[in-house]
Amino acid sequence: MPTGNIRIRRLSPNDFQHLAEIYCICFAGKPWFEVYQAEEVADEIKEVYSWKDAVMVVAEVNDVVVGAAWSFSVWRKPDVMALVNMHPIFPYISEIFVSPEHQGQGIAKRMVDRLLDCLVDIRFGVVRTSVNQPIIIRMFEGFGWKIVATENVVSNKCLNGVVQSAPDKRVILAGRIPNS
Repeated sequence: MPTGNIRIRRLSPNDFQHLAEIYCICFAGKPWFEVYQAEEVADEIKEVYSWKDAVMVVAEVNDVVVGAAWSFSVWRKPDVMALVNMHPIFPYISEIFVSPEHQGQGIAKRMVDRLLDCLVDIRFGVVRTSVNQPIIIRMFEGFGWKIVATENVVSNKCLNGVVQSAPDKRVILAGRIPNS
């Protein structure tokens, strides 16, 4: 059960730096073990924010931002487009993250619900995650989305303090956007 007053709202430029710090913390842990620099992440968030096709939301608990989710047109991800048969304007849900101390409270689902509500007149969407993220997979299956493709990838991970290449299996889920 969530603790505190939770509010989901559109992301604003005031959120960039704080979200970058949360992002770095979230992805440094299991199962990702990926190391990012907050300034670089903040720059990437700013870039996505500038795209006309981006939809970005944040979650606040007691007026403190604790996570974010965003999407943009799937044409920006040619590797995903090559794996799924979707119209290029359909949304690709790119990021979903919640600070570790607020995970497991349904905040990610509430952000995705809001994100999908913002996608007016869009019928289908797609998301890519790791098989090591069963909670995310189940959340999208709960929306009625189905796994439509898998891919084996190698990504850089910081394991035991050493950056090294590690294999991962990703799944792509697609489905109808509720309320469309």
